[in-house]
Amino acid sequence: MPVASQKSMFKSFGNFSRQALTIAMAAAVLSACSVLTPRQTLPISEVVDLSQTGAPPAQVISKMRTSKTSYALRGSDFPMLADAGVQPEVLDRLQQSFVDSVDLLTRYWVLGESLGGCTTCYPQPVDLASLQSGGDGMADASNVHRMEDFSRPRGVPAWVPSNPGRPTAPGITVDEIASLAREGMAADELVQRINNSRLHDVVATGGIATAVGTTLPAGLSGSQLASLGESGVPAPVLDALQAKFLAEWVEFARLRYQNLGKGSKQPS
Repeated sequence: MPVASQKSMFKSFGNFSRQALTIAMAAAVLSACSVLTPRQTLPISEVVDLSQTGAPPAQVISKMRTSKTSYALRGSDFPMLADAGVQPEVLDRLQQSFVDSVDLLTRYWVLGESLGGCTTCYPQPVDLASLQSGGDGMADASNVHRMEDFSRPRGVPAWVPSNPGRPTAPGITVDEIASLAREGMAADELVQRINNSRLHDVVATGGIATAVGTTLPAGLSGSQLASLGESGVPAPVLDALQAKFLAEWVEFARLRYQNLGKGSKQPS
């Protein structure tokens, strides 16, 4: 083949390669943009509205799953949602999705990773009081991805204690908490009792040998919290119970992922 023809062929091949590389890079960028596109948050008011219209729990739960929204619900939020007509199955799904998110955030914490600046990917703060005035029940989430002080996973609400307490602290069960409330123990005293105890038969009763990626059932369900509220357990006690439960879950999940060799970072 003449030299000129060879040069022309190589030039054409080079142009083709550059074009192919440009197309591949553009496709990669578009793909990355698609992955990083913020999720559309499902306002919790829509969960309430659907429930009030009599939609089957499966339909409400399906919409929640499609949106991939989880809500940072305090213990006292569940009786409020139950009063608004949210079904027990939906309350349980709300709690489970929150716990699943906390578990994922803890896993990333151990691995030294995060969800970055995708604010809608983290548990969304709520303000259920706004529902009464026609609001959507959501609170400002603009800083949710910045909630990190190195004592808890990024995105876990600040009202969750960074330390669940001494492992040797006296144990207390949910039934005992309900019984003490019925007996008339003052709310602040009962909150103090919860803070100074460790929960029994609530967090990871199946042990820590479960494979990574497996969803573990929340030992404290949303309908259970709602039932406690309806039976007269004060709101501050429900909030303390939820906070203690989640703090112990973070501790459990951290040990779970470390023990399974999925990360060497040792969170303080």
